[in-house]
Amino acid sequence: MKPKIFRLEKRRIKVSEINTTPLFHRQISTELEERIRKFEPVFAELYPKTHSEWLEGFQAELDPENEVRIWEAMTCAYQSFLANYALSLPARKEAFCMLCSGQTVNPEMGCLSEAQKTELVRLYSEALAKSHKPFQPN
Repeated sequence: MKPKIFRLEKRRIKVSEINTTPLFHRQISTELEERIRKFEPVFAELYPKTHSEWLEGFQAELDPENEVRIWEAMTCAYQSFLANYALSLPARKEAFCMLCSGQTVNPEMGCLSEAQKTELVRLYSEALAKSHKPFQPN
């Protein structure tokens, strides 16, 4: 069997036609969109995106339902964490970065104590364990 040979061809396209993020899902269900709307304001200060930008991000996910569950767990953990600690903006940013990356060590930050980091990880782990239940913002 002969290998297939593909030829590349040059062609001009407009910048506006370039989509850097493939959208795997053209539509997000109304139910999923409502769930997304619930946590958007929680992270608005730290992740300032329009509703359309949030939706586009989830449309680019292979499994948007699972990704929404993760964000819901992040929201629960973050809100519970803020209820226990009065944090400065840099500390809130550090907490958000921890939730997004799953890393507890960031040499550029250092606002949170080890006890606070441990607490945030615990809250997030608990929220993930409960993520099969409907999300209710605090």
